[in-house]
Amino acid sequence: VSRLKLWQKIAAVAVALLVPTLVSQLVLMRDFAAQVEAADAQQAGLVRVEIATHFSALIFAHEVAVVGVVYDIPRLAARLPEATRALDAVFVEVDQAFAAADPAELAGARQHLDALRASWRTLRDDAAGLQQPVRARTYEEMAAAALRLRSVLVDETGLARVPSAEIGGLVQLAAEPLPQLFYYASNT
Repeated sequence: VSRLKLWQKIAAVAVALLVPTLVSQLVLMRDFAAQVEAADAQQAGLVRVEIATHFSALIFAHEVAVVGVVYDIPRLAARLPEATRALDAVFVEVDQAFAAADPAELAGARQHLDALRASWRTLRDDAAGLQQPVRARTYEEMAAAALRLRSVLVDETGLARVPSAEIGGLVQLAAEPLPQLFYYASNT
């Protein structure tokens, strides 16, 4: 070191200081890129959760319209075609959102979507023709599948994993117990 010229010593010190700075910048950039990627995934997941959220309200609207058909209440029965179209449209939206996602990411949600779809096939064309206990059980199964689908989507998309425990608790509360409470309260 003592044989080096002044400019060589300065260059050696600059390189020695530059290496840790570059390494820390690379680590920060990689961390930032991971955060952006996670935010993008959560954004896509939020879209799927929002679409899945519509199921509960639409299931109830369809059930009310079918009650209008069964008990000959024209004001309610008139809503059946629109309620059917709305549920069909949400299935199309969910299918499009799922098609755009990584299949492995939504593996757990698929079984709940399939259960939801199976109940819908039972109810779609002739819910009013079903015996009341069968109809009620099928609507109940459909509503439960919709709530499970929403809950699984919240978990699988990482929306429940937030840095703040308080916010995480609110997200979990909004994901499952509150929608269940609203659905079951609306049926009483």
